[in-house]
Formats: sequence, C-alpha cells, structure tokens
Amino acid sequence: MASKLPWAVASLMMISLAVASISLAEHEYEITATIGDTTLNSATGAASLPIAGTYTHAATGGQITISNVGSGGATAQIAVSDTAVDEVKLINARITANNTSVTNFPITFKRRMTQGPNTPPPLYYKIYASGLFQQGLGSSINIGWFSKNPLSNGFLYLGSQPCTPPGIPTQYNCVIAPAGSSWPTPPDMTADRVPKVEVALKLANGKWLDFDSTVAQPRQIRLYTSGSPDVTPCPKKRRGRDCTDQPNPSLYLPYQLEAAKVIGKEP
Repeated sequence: MASKLPWAVASLMMISLAVASISLAEHEYEITATIGDTTLNSATGAASLPIAGTYTHAATGGQITISNVGSGGATAQIAVSDTAVDEVKLINARITANNTSVTNFPITFKRRMTQGPNTPPPLYYKIYASGLFQQGLGSSINIGWFSKNPLSNGFLYLGSQPCTPPGIPTQYNCVIAPAGSSWPTPPDMTADRVPKVEVALKLANGKWLDFDSTVAQPRQIRLYTSGSPDVTPCPKKRRGRDCTDQPNPSLYLPYQLEAAKVIGKEP
C-alpha cells in the first residue's frame, strides 16, 4: 500500500497542473481590477468589468464605496478596447471615502491584449486622467502606468504622475496628461501585451472623486497606445516652458511597495 502512495501523489499533481493550465488558458483575456484587498475579474474576452461596491484596505484601514455616475444609466466600470489601439480605462465611477483612513488607498486595473498595434516603432503608451474632487482640501491622487511585453517579462514601469489639489474646501478638477512613454528600443510589439494602471488615492472622510465619462469633457483614467508622444518630456537636468514636469508625489503606488515585481525604469 505504501509503495503506491508516491504514484498517487504524482498523479494528483499532474491532474492539478493540467487543471491549472486549462484554467490559465480560459482566463487569459480577463479584465482584472484590484481595489483595496478585493480582486475582480471579468469574463474572458469581455469589454467591461463593473466595479460598483464597497471595498476595504487592511494595511491602511481605509474603506471606499464606488458608485455609478453619469447620464443614461452609466455603469462604474473598467472598459477596454483591443482593436486598432490598446486601451484600458476607468469610467463612470464616483469614489467616496467612508472613513478617515483613505490614504494610499490602492486601485489597479489591467488586461492582456492581443497582438497589435505593432507599428510604427516607436509605439507610445499614453495616460490621460481627469477627475473632479468634491473637496480639494485633504485630497490627492498618484497614477502610474506600466506594460508587459513579452508576457514572460515582468511589468515595465513607464511613468507616474501625481495631482494634489490646493488646500481648498471647494471642488477641484485634476488633469494628468504627460507625454507618451515610448516602448524600449528595439520595440517588440509582435505578441500579446498587458497594459496596467496603478492608482494611490487620498480622500477626506465622506468626500468623493468623480469620473463621470458622460460629460462633454469625459472624466476618466485612460491608458492607451499612440503613434506619437504629443508632449515634449523634460530631460532630467533641464526644465523649461517647452516641456512638462512631474511634481514629487505624496502617495505611494502599489508597485513602489512591491518593487521586486517590477522591472525597468526607476520611479
């Protein structure tokens, strides 16, 4: 009887590995969002993932509620496009702080994209974010963007930028729109890739941050590909009116607390 035990264990391991492989294959093109300590996944190949709900973050003690916002029955969601461009974005969401501990509250979203666009080299990953804070006082956001290609690599850090409103008790619209981040040379875009956005959020108790994408100038967090950077980035040792600068962040992105999972440029 004892001599059969190793074979039984080996058989179970082989079955487990086979099931895991099938599971991975089935879920390759899910949208994944991690909000606080909760991870949500869409159906395979879905173009959107609803995210309304209440979420907590044990490390900070913060709790938020994400609700639907926007006209025409808009739904708070992560939406993707996987056609002529790679695009992943957070839209139609109002994020409200439920307690006084919503500082460095993490939100991450990503999706594996099929091959293309491949050209022109270089290809640029661009971030655009616009969000309306109910109150500037005690509010802040820091957004980082990443990509993985080939899939065997870790995520490459492409950039990050914070927005800290002035300390005012009234509404304030934060806009983040830096130059696009060029894929490393030589560019390798001839296979699937995974764009990812990370957010660190600070909100005063009871106050909200609005990403209503149904307004004339849509409020959203959008990472997408483009053939041009649009804005001239600033060299490290030069600052001028012809390029953009990034202020020092006051919030820490999830990757900064898990540096071993990210390769590439330093923050």
